[in-house]
Amino acid sequence: MESKYTLTAGTKDYVLKENQSPKGLRHNDIRPTTLKIEVNASFDRKSLLHHINYLISLSKAMAQ
Repeated sequence: MESKYTLTAGTKDYVLKENQSPKGLRHNDIRPTTLKIEVNASFDRKSLLHHINYLISLSKAMAQ
């Protein structure tokens, strides 16, 4: 299974693959408010830090 990240803005779902940019995601000027994460991976320290940074970028794309 490949890692998948689903952001929801209003009634619209945006499915991203790992490291795909979430910048600019909106549906009728609504930013994503929820995130569903499906990850099937093992992490060493370096890859875990990379994954955490990606999660931070997803968080920044969400509504505040």
